[in-house]
Amino acid sequence: MLDVGAARTAPCHDPAKPSVPRTPLEELSEREDEIARLVARGLTNRQVATHLGISPHTVNFHLRRIFRKLSITTRVRLGHLIAQVDSEHGTPVSR
Repeated sequence: MLDVGAARTAPCHDPAKPSVPRTPLEELSEREDEIARLVARGLTNRQVATHLGISPHTVNFHLRRIFRKLSITTRVRLGHLIAQVDSEHGTPVSR
């Protein structure tokens, strides 16, 4: 016999429902995170593009999305945010 009461009180995990990000950086796609970290290290859009084998226009596109997702407007703020999140979560800062 199925215990309907237990089914209602058991915690539900819906794999289709995305989990809530713990840090603002978790809002970023893998490529956006990669670009954000290179920019935070001081690379120009052109240098990031060369490093990743993409166009500077594509870097600019991703950077605008990154800024929008993180509600920031400057590369300096991006660097500070990445450093803060990494230090809070024990992630080594790459230089």
